[in-house]
Amino acid sequence: MYPILFKVGNINIYSYGTVLYIDLLISLYLLKNFSSKFKIEFNKVFNSFLVILVSMYLGGKIGYIIFNNYEYIGFTKLIMDIINPFEGGLTIIGAIFFSIVGLLVSSKFFKVNFLKIADLFCFVAPLSISIGRIGCLMAGCCYGKESSWGILLHGTLRYPTQIMESILSLAVFGYFYYSFKNYKHSGKYIIEFLLLYGLIRFFIEFFRESSTAFLFFSWAQIFSILMITTAIIFMIFIKRKEKNK
Repeated sequence: MYPILFKVGNINIYSYGTVLYIDLLISLYLLKNFSSKFKIEFNKVFNSFLVILVSMYLGGKIGYIIFNNYEYIGFTKLIMDIINPFEGGLTIIGAIFFSIVGLLVSSKFFKVNFLKIADLFCFVAPLSISIGRIGCLMAGCCYGKESSWGILLHGTLRYPTQIMESILSLAVFGYFYYSFKNYKHSGKYIIEFLLLYGLIRFFIEFFRESSTAFLFFSWAQIFSILMITTAIIFMIFIKRKEKNK
């Protein structure tokens, strides 16, 4: 666990922020290189990227508040904690759902096909998540339950949930990259991403240190089920649209 990479004078350079910055640069590079292959102008992709960054931040913050039973005093305090990047944390599932909303808004505003631009961003998303989990490991967050094997974190052995999710997400990106040559129908990657990542996160939560929300399921697992359900809804919508054509 290396939450602080190094210091410049009195300024701390944090590992999570550094990894996140690298993550964004790599994601933007891939978006630029694949935008033409998805037949979308890069200026529209970049504008959507900016909208999604804001959407991800807000969704990540709100998701963190929900998942961690975050306590706050008054509406004003809640809003300030959401705005303040140094208060609380972020959660990827909240960021994903708000990203979809951001994509819907940006697709209308910048006049680009929603399914195409959603496919492009979902094509890149698994690699972004894989890199992001390395930042989680270095920062010591998103850790697993105590176990007889794993990594030493916070004074005890724990399941390496960050590494597990990073490897599984990287495998999904590898599958996406390999299957791209057969990409024909818009909506393929948003459906497969929501379905596969929903399954990954649902599985990982059994090993991760998290509070129970309903029965023996965590909030993340409930939202994972919603992700899978959303994928099925998209699948039905696209099938019906193709049938009508």
